[in-house]
Amino acid sequence: MVRLTVNPDSADAWSVELTPGVYSVGRGEHNQVPIEHPSVSSSHCSLTVSETHAMLKDAGSTAGTFVRGELVEQARLVPGSVFRIGEVELRFDSDAPAESGPMRVPPPPRSVAGSAGGSTRQCKWHPRARARFYCAHCKHSFCDLCVETRAASGVVHKVCRKCGAECEPVSEVPVAAAPPPTFGSLIPGAFVYPFKGSGVILLVGGAIFFFLLGFLHFFGLLITGYLFSYAKRIVATSANGEAEPPDWPDFTNWYDDILAPYGHLISLVVLTYFPAWALAVFLPETTPFRSGLVIAATVIGSFLAPMGMLALSMFDTFTALNPMALVWSILRIPGHYFVDAVAFGTVIGAYMFCDAFIGTILPVPFVGRLVAGCLNLYLLAVAMRILGLLYWTKKQELGWFIR
Repeated sequence: MVRLTVNPDSADAWSVELTPGVYSVGRGEHNQVPIEHPSVSSSHCSLTVSETHAMLKDAGSTAGTFVRGELVEQARLVPGSVFRIGEVELRFDSDAPAESGPMRVPPPPRSVAGSAGGSTRQCKWHPRARARFYCAHCKHSFCDLCVETRAASGVVHKVCRKCGAECEPVSEVPVAAAPPPTFGSLIPGAFVYPFKGSGVILLVGGAIFFFLLGFLHFFGLLITGYLFSYAKRIVATSANGEAEPPDWPDFTNWYDDILAPYGHLISLVVLTYFPAWALAVFLPETTPFRSGLVIAATVIGSFLAPMGMLALSMFDTFTALNPMALVWSILRIPGHYFVDAVAFGTVIGAYMFCDAFIGTILPVPFVGRLVAGCLNLYLLAVAMRILGLLYWTKKQELGWFIR
């Protein structure tokens, strides 16, 4: 029997039996495998199941689908494969009987510290997890989640998920653990982040795409919603420790990819700047300190906006914009959030004046708009990266998904 186990090896584990076919996985009862968790998108991924394996395919989710700690669009799963959607881990299992045969004595444990491969006792893909196995082919150490279990001739093998070579158990040698990176130390890297991996292609391709759509004014909603959807994806993948920019979302669902992100953007703007607008419009000119009140409301809204954007990206729901919850989250990390808000505000400010600046120094038709488009996408990626890094380094303090 083939089955999918949610939250494997935990007190909250539960399983669903699968038969060959295609299954949709996501938040909501319309999925064949519904998973009610705020980090899971309404249509997160799909599984094409056979008797021996399954094909996993991301459905343009906000938080992404990860296998071995890597963001994937599609991956092949074998019995024992563990993958993650949002903050939820799942394991593809099978009860197929192992072949009978002689037992093999496992090799002696390998000492991780000081090995020729330069391995440490920390897992390659999960730096905070202790290494349990070592792959001599890849020259890396892995935790239990990052190796596959295979049975052959009555012997259980631990196999590297990356290259397929058999892994050796490692002994625990006390070594000094490297301190985790701090939020402040990661901010400079955010300005290089848009160029990592295929980032340059994404920037140039995105700029050309939005430039061409700009001539079709009725596509304004499409451009805005899609761009905000991508911004949330950058935050979510950065918050999960990914080092490279994600791919552009697919046009698989108009509501999830366009309409819902557009509604999230409108809700965020209303929450943060409607009070200042209302004061400016409805307060009589003779009201004492009228200008000061409008400025104060604008500053407060601007200070609240980054946390609102972070909450929307992680929870993917309108209810994430609860003002009291946002303020309470800020109070849990006030110093780090202040640094984040200043950095975020500076980059967004540059983003808002980018078009006018490029138009002044490069008044060439089309060329100026393309350059401004690339720079806009770069600044957007930097700002969203900073938000994601804040969550990645302070997730324990925020405690959003801790039960």
